[in-house]
Amino acid sequence: MKSAALMWLRSAVLSSNRLFASAARSTRAFSTSVQLGDRDDVVVTSSFLSRLEQVLKQEGNDAKLRLSIEPGGCGGFEYKFKLDSKTEKDDRVFSFGEHAMLLVDEISLSFLKGATLGYQETMVSSSFVVEANPNAEQSCSCKASFSPKL
Repeated sequence: MKSAALMWLRSAVLSSNRLFASAARSTRAFSTSVQLGDRDDVVVTSSFLSRLEQVLKQEGNDAKLRLSIEPGGCGGFEYKFKLDSKTEKDDRVFSFGEHAMLLVDEISLSFLKGATLGYQETMVSSSFVVEANPNAEQSCSCKASFSPKL
């Protein structure tokens, strides 16, 4: 009986690993490149756009997603995603359709050139993430903080 339960558990873990690997591959396969200004390219995945539209549509017309870089985290700087209704003077506003808007201040944008923005769902959490950042010397495994290249 004990070995049957272990075999079932092993089978369930292998199946879920294949499912998560498949989902990760499909998210990357449908990435969309979005131009941010003249020289600032960022890659935004389809999962990011889809979830962004859902969240902002629920929040109402004034809601926007703000991405900023702040001191902290294991690498010295951390990515902060939060909902915001105010646009500041130094913000760059990026629209992706009717309900999806992203705000990034100029200083944070300088750390994000070429970065890939995504949306990640795990068994314990779901969040917007910076999947890859060419301006990072090192990144935390949780994708929440980084050390910038000097």
